[in-house]
Amino acid sequence: METAIRLFAEKGYSNTSTAEIAKAAKVSEASIFKNYGTKDKLLLSLLVPNLKEIFPSKIDKVVSQFNSSTSFEAFLAAFLRNRNEFISWKGSERTHLRTDARETNP
Repeated sequence: METAIRLFAEKGYSNTSTAEIAKAAKVSEASIFKNYGTKDKLLLSLLVPNLKEIFPSKIDKVVSQFNSSTSFEAFLAAFLRNRNEFISWKGSERTHLRTDARETNP
């Protein structure tokens, strides 16, 4: 996993192959696929624990919606939709609070 993190950071996700990761980590490419299934799943296995620390209650909701065939792009899109909905909700809540405050304190 550390090798994958390093290579993704150095070369970017799209420019890093599972063959490169395997070679640098001194493991077979088959072992990567056996443990993670796809490069997307490898990336998710690196991101989800960190996202859980940042968004402990929200990430479980997003992750629970996916199965083994979910791509990283689908996960990321759902996660961003979730955050956007939260931001929109918080913005509307603030607007309601300001309106309520003005009505009670003219």
